[in-house]
Formats: sequence, structure tokens, C-alpha cells
Amino acid sequence: MSAFTPVFDFEDLIPVPSSPTRSDHSSPSGDNINSFEHGTGNESTHSTSASRTTTPALDGNAHQLCTGTSQGQRRRAEDAFDLTQDADWAARRVRLKPADADTLRGVAQLSPSQREFWTNAMLLKIRERLEIIIPADAQWTMSENLKDKIERYVFIVLCSPVLPDYVNKKNNVKLVANILARHPSWGYTKEVQDDKYKRNIVLSRIGTRLTDRRSDIKEVILASLGPDLQPTDPTGSKKPAAVTTDIVQLCTDILQVAKGPGDDLSITVQMCGRVAFLRTIMVALLKNPKTAFARYWFIVDAQLADLQEKFKDNPAAISNRIKACLDNDLKLYGNVSLPYGVRAAAFQQVADSAAAGEFDTLEDSP
Repeated sequence: MSAFTPVFDFEDLIPVPSSPTRSDHSSPSGDNINSFEHGTGNESTHSTSASRTTTPALDGNAHQLCTGTSQGQRRRAEDAFDLTQDADWAARRVRLKPADADTLRGVAQLSPSQREFWTNAMLLKIRERLEIIIPADAQWTMSENLKDKIERYVFIVLCSPVLPDYVNKKNNVKLVANILARHPSWGYTKEVQDDKYKRNIVLSRIGTRLTDRRSDIKEVILASLGPDLQPTDPTGSKKPAAVTTDIVQLCTDILQVAKGPGDDLSITVQMCGRVAFLRTIMVALLKNPKTAFARYWFIVDAQLADLQEKFKDNPAAISNRIKACLDNDLKLYGNVSLPYGVRAAAFQQVADSAAAGEFDTLEDSP
């Protein structure tokens, strides 16, 4: 085999009605419709017909009220309805914005029946907007079964030896979502997929768990390096770590992070190769003081992208690079027997198929 060449080159109310125009000959505010209604004028001593003559003997204001069609009546009715001062008081009290205060003044000039319709219209509009912001089914809760499936397949996708990248959440969220969509009985039904609110809840959970599980895997790999390569914490002390771990045990430790009752996860040679690749990059990163350890997964993705670009027409060459990492790992951390001939479990094969873009070639798993 040729010498190993490092691949790590780091570094959305109504229009406001206009104010009523007041005539310069408007009567004083105290001369209003109430004075007529309470019989304070002398109009009751005249007949109805007399009240309709062109030169009435009645008081001018009383005559205008009796005609029922005068400009003065309308003005006084408007005065009775106009609650602009009250609107200004309310706007100041609750500190409305200028535009909203103007709207309130417009409403204050409406008649009581107009205000009632305006209020009803606004309530309907508020309900319409609330249904957009908080759908009627806002209390939709993801089933426990769906949560469990997300938990399982998020982790298995990240453990796939053919996963093209780790940090690109959009791609990996889609991979997991596509697996869930193939099994509507798990809870990710077409109705959920077509409902933006529910779909976003599912996709958000997938994305969050991807981030969490990447962190878990990173910590397990770090602990496998032994005490000497542990980064120091802010206090200056090194994190505790177990002794160096061989590649098979490291894979076992990684799978144990998410292994649940009934899970039968298999360690394959391909998985050993990918984990050795991940450990090689971590060691190179820890030995390079110019590179931030927090960028670990981004550096992993950059190295994977570099391999795929350099050898896009030669998958065998990529395999040879991964094998070189595995061979070197065996020398450094223990030359153990590799699980040749072991096949991945059915749900691991589903994740591998999804990651490789060959979804339609694999039968569904339970």
C-alpha cells in the first residue's frame, strides 16, 4: 500500500372618517337635542302644521328640530355622538401610537350603531389573524412514538459511514424526515407533512436532536484519546478521560449513547473506518493550536468535501484513504479484530440508503 497522504490541510382599519365640518353659525353646545326632549322650549304650544311654515313663529332651533331634516339637527346629532375628547383621553391613557390614536378618534365620531358594527368587524379580523398566528390545532402534540423514531434515526443517520456531511442540518433533517415519511404509522403522516405548523414542529425537533447527538458523539471520541490530548477547561484543568480506546470499543461506546431497549445495532468494518477517520481529524485538530476545537464538525465536513471532490470519479480511492486512517488507528489504539462479514441492522441499512441517495432501492424496515 502506498504511503498515507494526510488530507487535513487546516485552517398585514377601516378608513378614518373625516371630522364633521362645523358651521360658523352652529348653536352653542348647551343648546342641544336634550332641551327639546325635556320640553324646555315653547314649541309644544304650536300645531304641527304651523311648525312646517316657511316663516315659523317658533324658536329657530326648535323649528329646525321639528322639521327632522335640518342641517342643525344633523350637526347636533353628530355632537351627541362625537366622543373625540374621550378618545384622546383613552389613547393617552394606554399610550397608543399616533396612527392608532387617529383611528380611535375616527371611531369616536361614528354613531353608536356604526361603532357596534366597527367593533364586530374588528373582532372578526382579530380572530382571523389569531388563526394564522395560533392555529386552531395549536395544541397539537407530537406522539411519543414519533419522538422515539426521530431519536433513533437521527442517531443512526449520524453513525452512517456514507453520510456526506454532518453540519449541514438542512440535508440531514431532510434525510431523517424522508425516513419518517415512509412510515405514516409512526406519526409523520401526509396530514402532518401538509400542515406547515405541524411539519415545522417535527423538523425543528429533528434539527435539535441532530445537534445534540453530534455533540454526544464528539465527546465520546474525545474521551477515547486518553488524558494527554484532553483540552483544558477555563479553570486550566483537563477534562477527565478514560484510557485510550481501540476502534471497536469506541464504536461500541458511540452506539451505546442512543441504544434503547430492543435495538440491535451492528458494528461494521465500514463504521470502524468512518469513526477512525473522525478520530484522526480530532487528533490533528487538538495538535493544531491555531484551530478552534469548536469547529471540529465543520473541519470534518471540509475534509469529506475535499475527498469527494478530488476522487468524485474514483470511489475506490476514497475507500483507500479511509482504510489508511483505520490502519493507522489500529496501530495507535490497539490492533483488534475487525468485524469483517458483519451486516448492518435493517434500520442502519435504511439510514445508509437514505444518506447515499438510494432510498428507493431498499425495503422498508419495521
